[in-house]
Amino acid sequence: MASSNFDFLQGVNDTLYAIALSAERNLHQDPHTTLFKVRLLSEEIVGFIAELVKLAPNLSTFDQLKELGNRGLLDDERLTIFHALRKHGNKAAHGYYNNPVAAGHALEISHKAATIYYRVKTGEANFQPPKYVPPVEEQTAELVEQSKKEIARLKEVIKQLEAQQSVELALPHRQFKSLVGFKQQLSVLEANDSMSVEKAKARIRELETQLRERSQEQPTNLDEAEEAKTLKQRVEILKNSRFDLTEDQTRFIIDQQLRDAGWEADSVVLDYRKGVRPEKGRNMAIAEWEMQGQKHRADYVLFVGLIPIAAVEAKRKRLNVSGAIAQAERYSREFDPQSIVNLEDEIKPAWIEAGRSESWQGCEGEANYKLPFVFACNGKPFLRQMQEQSGTWFRDCRLASNAKRACQSFMSPAGLLDLLHRDHHKAQQEMIVEPFEYLGLRPYQKKAVIAVEEALAQNKRESLLAMATGTGKTRTIIGLLYRFLKTERFKRILFLVDRSALGDQATEAFDETPLEQKRRLSNIYDIKEMSDKLPEAETRVHVATVQAMVKRLFEDKDSDNDNAVILPVDQYDCIIVDEAHRGYTLDQELGEAELVARDPNLYRSSYRRVLDYFDAVKIGLTATPAAHTAEIFGPQFTLIRIVRRWLKIILSTMKLQSPIKLGLTKRV
Repeated sequence: MASSNFDFLQGVNDTLYAIALSAERNLHQDPHTTLFKVRLLSEEIVGFIAELVKLAPNLSTFDQLKELGNRGLLDDERLTIFHALRKHGNKAAHGYYNNPVAAGHALEISHKAATIYYRVKTGEANFQPPKYVPPVEEQTAELVEQSKKEIARLKEVIKQLEAQQSVELALPHRQFKSLVGFKQQLSVLEANDSMSVEKAKARIRELETQLRERSQEQPTNLDEAEEAKTLKQRVEILKNSRFDLTEDQTRFIIDQQLRDAGWEADSVVLDYRKGVRPEKGRNMAIAEWEMQGQKHRADYVLFVGLIPIAAVEAKRKRLNVSGAIAQAERYSREFDPQSIVNLEDEIKPAWIEAGRSESWQGCEGEANYKLPFVFACNGKPFLRQMQEQSGTWFRDCRLASNAKRACQSFMSPAGLLDLLHRDHHKAQQEMIVEPFEYLGLRPYQKKAVIAVEEALAQNKRESLLAMATGTGKTRTIIGLLYRFLKTERFKRILFLVDRSALGDQATEAFDETPLEQKRRLSNIYDIKEMSDKLPEAETRVHVATVQAMVKRLFEDKDSDNDNAVILPVDQYDCIIVDEAHRGYTLDQELGEAELVARDPNLYRSSYRRVLDYFDAVKIGLTATPAAHTAEIFGPQFTLIRIVRRWLKIILSTMKLQSPIKLGLTKRV
């Protein structure tokens, strides 16, 4: 009899074992079926955890994962993996996705998930199953025969138990539980397509409800203190059980992250070695792209239509991802657009698209950069306490002074193309010569604006404007907004508030404050108010509450709704936070051991999560800066010594106690 990688589930959860066996047996005959059986397996595991910690019944898998994340029981890394298994299963359920390599990765990752399940279910925290062995075709053929015999056996057992039930009217609880389990296993083993799998899921839920109702009728002798102790032990096991993925399995996760960002990505199907080349009208992440000299292959090269725009280096999850940017930069220098031949339309080098006559100059002694942007990633969500080992690192190679930085995920095709067309250096020069007179700013307000612009010129990405109440903070920021938009230093700005009242005040100010030729900001640029959920292509300023952004970013993006809009990390290139001292919590300094045992989201405020999500310049506004505000936006220092006469007039008129300050971070 063939051995299954999931034999350790027998006797612990036979329904889960039947699902795993069915996924395993179809790997070579029908990978499409394996993918959505793996989805069912992961959903059952998530459902078990949800029931263990007593979540509300009848939640969808998406809602269960959201709540488990909110409670700190699953961190971002494990949530990402469960969502990837679910989304690959969705892809199989919604169309024919016969990808044997992706199915193989999904099956092995689900084996790791099943191991976590076993540990939590049995309380054996150190359990290790036999090493996973990828099933060979002969073995899966044996498993098919084995499952046919198991189906016949289950039908016979079910027939006998149902006959017994018809005579005795009601089976004893233990036998009824067995009958339910046998029916669940049979439902799974007989399901061979997406429709029958959905029916099997519905049948499993129906039988679970019957069993739950019968169980409630049974007396229980469990001691509440002992039950609480057992639950605590199992939760600790859950928190300490991690996924450790290989580089190939990490690619499975990264493919999904690229798709979420708007790229066509499948490192098995879209492979340079299989003859895949860029196509007009498609935004493709082509894997294993061969570099000049044929010595190296980039893990991915990203194409916006026929424009090669970025190189990606992918590492396994436990390796330092920050340091891998250097390898991606090498791919950028070695890329040869002239090597792409036999296309209907000619490849357009990125520097030509940007209006340049040549590629971007590299460091002394190095070749020029042919791809303007590079990424390095390991599939792990960004975590500030472990930023060198997490996140998607990015560098704009067009200027030597551009530093690498960590992002939450990949930028979208539209975002990268827009960034390619933008010239920040030109915008900075235009801001220097742009007049101030029509803004009606006082000298100290003008100096505040100039200080922020100078910080941008030095590649600083966080600033803190600390202005005392009554000094015209709103007027200052409107002047800054207008200069940013007029010179096209930024394309879309998010004005973030923590209360609707503040958003309404800002919107009114945008409508009423006169600017150049007495026009208002809202008359010149498209401004979306808080009632507008998402910005449009022409939107330049979007006012939103942090609560609304949290929902859009962290609750909607992984839902099963195919029409859900996933905001890319480049949705906004500047975020201005009003009353920046409120709503923040200082990140805790967590060590590796604590990170294993606790969910880092518990130590991150909603504001901080939103700010970390977008790859944008952040400017905080406050009258009362606190220690945690400076932690996020940078330390303060006195903006400038205002002429005593001005200061005396201002303070006496407005009864102020402190001058204006500006805090700037060090270069990142």
